Amino acid sequence: MLVAERYSHVESRKREGAHYTPEIFADFISENIIQNAKLGKTIKIVDPAVGDGELLISLISVHP
Repeated sequence: MLVAERYSHVESRKREGAHYTPEIFADFISENIIQNAKLGKTIKIVDPAVGDGELLISLISVHP
């Protein structure tokens, strides 16, 4: 039953179209954005698929 429990959320996510980015991936992406972007005093970030905001949270908390 462990497998059934692990994937119990799949049906609701398919129905809602919800796929959330794990924190470790968000941190990896935010590190790469910061390293490769030419940043000024003000930057604008657009995340049209914001979901639960994990990428934005990572950018703010890891790189204040």
